[in-house]
Amino acid sequence: MSTEIDFPRGGSTRLQSPLQTVWKKDNKEKRGVKRNSSNTQNPSKSPVDNDNEDYAAAFRQNMSVELLAQNMRGLAFVKFIGDIEVILECVDGIRLVLPADKISRIFNNQISTTKANLNNIFNKGQALAFTVVNEKSGNKPNSNCIVSICPYEINNYLIPSSLLQNTVLNGIVSSIEEKGAIIDLGFSSSSVKGFVQAEHLPPYLQLDKLFIGQVALFSVREGPNKETRVIKLTGFVGLDVLDGSDDFDQKQLMPGTIIQVTPEKNVLNGLFASIKNGQKVYIRKVHLPPRLRLDAPQVLKPFRACVVCVQPNSSVLVLNAHPDIIALSKLEKRLLPENIKVGSSSTGIVYYKDKMQNLYFNLVEDDDASQNLITAKCLRINIENFEDDKYKIGSEHKFRIIGYSPMERLLNVSMKKSDMKQTVFSIENVVPCAVLNGTIKSVRDTGIIVEFGEGFTGFVCAMHVLDKPVDKWQSRFKKGQKLRCRVLFIDSASNRIMLTSKPSLVKKPGNEKFITTFDKNLEGVFSTGVIIKHLEGGSLLIAFFNRITGIMRLTELVGLSEVATKVGCCIKVRVQSVDPKRSQILLEQPIHAIGIGVKKQKKTLTTNTQKITTNTKLAKPFRIYNAEVVGPWPYGGTSSATTAELLLPGGSVGRLHVSELNNLAEYGEGSCPMQQFLERNSGKMINIKVLSVSKRKAFPVKGKRLLEERRKSDRIVECTARCDKLQESRRKLSILNYRSVFKPGNVVAVFIVSKSSNTTNNVFAEINPDFSAIISRENIKINSKLGHQNSEINVDDLFDNGELRFGKVIGVNKTNRGRIVVLELVDASNCDLDEESTKNLSNDVIMSEYDNDSTDESDDNTLNEECDDDDEPMEEEENGIDEGSGSAQEFEQILLTNPNSISHWTSYIQFMARKSTSKKNYILGKEVVERALQTIAFESDNDLSKIWRSYLYLEVLLGNEKSLKECFKRACAATEPLKTHKYLIDLLKKQPNAEGREMEIRGYFESLIKKSNEIEPWFAFAKHLLQQNDSNQILQLLRRAIQCTEKRKHLQLIKGFARLEAQYGDVERSKTMQELIKNYKEVGKQIDIQSLERALGVRIEQN
Repeated sequence: MSTEIDFPRGGSTRLQSPLQTVWKKDNKEKRGVKRNSSNTQNPSKSPVDNDNEDYAAAFRQNMSVELLAQNMRGLAFVKFIGDIEVILECVDGIRLVLPADKISRIFNNQISTTKANLNNIFNKGQALAFTVVNEKSGNKPNSNCIVSICPYEINNYLIPSSLLQNTVLNGIVSSIEEKGAIIDLGFSSSSVKGFVQAEHLPPYLQLDKLFIGQVALFSVREGPNKETRVIKLTGFVGLDVLDGSDDFDQKQLMPGTIIQVTPEKNVLNGLFASIKNGQKVYIRKVHLPPRLRLDAPQVLKPFRACVVCVQPNSSVLVLNAHPDIIALSKLEKRLLPENIKVGSSSTGIVYYKDKMQNLYFNLVEDDDASQNLITAKCLRINIENFEDDKYKIGSEHKFRIIGYSPMERLLNVSMKKSDMKQTVFSIENVVPCAVLNGTIKSVRDTGIIVEFGEGFTGFVCAMHVLDKPVDKWQSRFKKGQKLRCRVLFIDSASNRIMLTSKPSLVKKPGNEKFITTFDKNLEGVFSTGVIIKHLEGGSLLIAFFNRITGIMRLTELVGLSEVATKVGCCIKVRVQSVDPKRSQILLEQPIHAIGIGVKKQKKTLTTNTQKITTNTKLAKPFRIYNAEVVGPWPYGGTSSATTAELLLPGGSVGRLHVSELNNLAEYGEGSCPMQQFLERNSGKMINIKVLSVSKRKAFPVKGKRLLEERRKSDRIVECTARCDKLQESRRKLSILNYRSVFKPGNVVAVFIVSKSSNTTNNVFAEINPDFSAIISRENIKINSKLGHQNSEINVDDLFDNGELRFGKVIGVNKTNRGRIVVLELVDASNCDLDEESTKNLSNDVIMSEYDNDSTDESDDNTLNEECDDDDEPMEEEENGIDEGSGSAQEFEQILLTNPNSISHWTSYIQFMARKSTSKKNYILGKEVVERALQTIAFESDNDLSKIWRSYLYLEVLLGNEKSLKECFKRACAATEPLKTHKYLIDLLKKQPNAEGREMEIRGYFESLIKKSNEIEPWFAFAKHLLQQNDSNQILQLLRRAIQCTEKRKHLQLIKGFARLEAQYGDVERSKTMQELIKNYKEVGKQIDIQSLERALGVRIEQN
């Protein structure tokens, strides 16, 4: 009586064997496949077929998704960690899905209260035992098996007393103690628990990294008996083999357990062996150690193998003897080394060729890579023009890595020409807009699944298949068809790549650019997007790459047909404006943007004045336009170093003065704001508001002629780019116009302009287009060392054209030639914002270079000079809180009624800082700050900045250097880092113990320099060093500044240092630098370190 093999079903082996032998012979004769020379040399060692009944019960099939039945236990490695699920990979590259609710019972109970997410409790390459809870559905060919790693489902049939030493099984962290962790092993019929000591945990499972409900793989250190209540465990799995008698049951073989096997018989693709209980097993050649694969007939000694798949009460038992797989507690053994990546090209030597003509390679890499025990396999279908002589054993070939199987430590490679050209074969290397060439895997109603490599697929939704939506688009595609796609975005939650195959998006962009971020530099760019939605009011929502969307308003749809605006259609647009803070992009039609359709301007000549008049559509006052920045102003009236020319829609010529730039306070004293503005925005589009349209009488004759020749117009449009004026709804010139009231004592921002005809000792400047300024030599207060004895120095050489400075108003003269303000230049570091009542206009507060936030309203260009440098810190002046006023209870009561009041929170924090210097008061103050950060619903970055600055104020007064650094690091991450640096530096310099904190101040200066790409921080640091009389450090700083900045800024950099030397340092050194600049200007060379050292007569040592 013969015994039927219960799994897998396939008939008797003895009946199938003769048929298979005949079929193999016929097939070999037809194909002309020759036997390997290595196999014909010694016939006694050639592999034989399985014709012995002793091995009939051994499981020999390759594992597949179809064979994964319920109650199947296996070993898998973590492949991808998502938000709600984890992707595992087991034997033969089979992907499994582990939902979050299948991790453990304890984790499900703790999921609402725990701080852990899936990234905290899993690591890539981590080994876990699993059981199949939901088989692959036959109706869904691309569905994955659902598995569970909960010990209550995997270990439910185990009895604690029957566990053998070194048995491997999953366990749940149920409690974390001082010396270790208590592990729940899922024994439903017993209360026996496990315990693992801290020293028996691998690096990725340290006590401080564990979470309640986490599941990991453990090994039994000592076999328990019936009286054992606590089982000793270890997290170092794979060190020892299973310790048991000869009659242990297959049920005791858990996934991950290491057993000893004895080789018995070598066959073509593997090895038959026996285990300790006498059971026969089959180990495939790919699961043998690399050193044994080529010499399997010589294997005589027993070796170790790991259980990777087992099913109770059946013959299913799959083993893996690869050394990297046996070392289960070492995560790096499952990951690829740094020099090998999926998508990269590599070289290998053929060491084996199977009967299907698949090639196996040993990698040709450095010595370290050879120790990784990684091999490669190339399927016959991935080889073009296959020839036996070309691909013989020992030959070397180049290939592209398209996949990786961690269970076999096997690289899947290809030698196709199309694959050799493509470099992206894994989701880790994918970026939006990348072009991929793939093969259609399946066509569905919802879209197309495209395959690019081993287990690497992407999805093209139905909307992105064709340029225009078609009802029966599926008929145009079929399985196996080649498809060229472009990456739309990567869905990190599901680890899927979303693609587009629309020809308009896949083709080369030409003059267009791909939109992947909310970048201000995209303004004016042309691009192609996809209409995804019609919004209320008629606007279109248009999608680009990387999930970036833009809005085309109804007014921009003029001329577009209804068919062209259907959902799913491609549309070419131009970026009108970008708001990164709001993540908003406004779009327009390219045909409207470039002015097509505007009637040609008619020209008529006047007989008397011969002036050109035009039909240019002039811009209207108080309206906002999107204007193009052309370049410096060439028509006169104001300096080209302080004014920019704009081109408005309709052909109007706009003038934007530097005083009307937005966020003027971002430019430090001594910088050239208009020059920097033009460098960033020339040729781009900006939003402006028109102040007035008029003929400018102050223009020179040459400027008027040039305006008429270039722009065919005799009128200009005065513009502003200030956000407060753009947001002002009232249309009154008295509110929006340039400032016209200047009182003696006011300190205003001025912009130095150089005049070639200047033969006086005066410095000329501009305040705005209506007011110019004049500063006599005697009124340059900032140059404290410039006296009558240095009268030979030319004052103009101390300033750059368009340089920002601050001056105190002495008087105002109104003449026929213009309105002139007489000023005295002052040092802005000792000035604060002046409170001036502007007519019904609420201006945003603009901070000076070293000023902190102020709650007062002021004009952008107005400053007040301080009377004393040793005043109280700025925060005390802002809040006006007297020493000892108020109490903690009063503040708490106020905050109960108004928890979002920024001023009350900052007052409370500063009250705690000044109340006492005790440690208790310091701790209470920190608690108040943390409460404020958690309680306040911040409406702007300015409010958040005020809280963090109060926190820094508390740390400066009561904290230590370490706590201040931690607070500063958090503040930089939450607010604008540059402003935070400047605030803290200024705060430290105003402290009574500033001399003792000099190294701390310099450290923050160094950090400021690293954070900024501008040259103003170098000037600020230099000024500080000169004020400290540190002449050696100032030269070293200059050397570093020249080395770290661009060459085009070197001249401006040395000018600034020379000016600072004249003000605070060595006047003779300043004169030397000025002469060096003049000499190099004449010959047109760049200034370097060597020329500077020769001029100064010293060697500048490098730090």
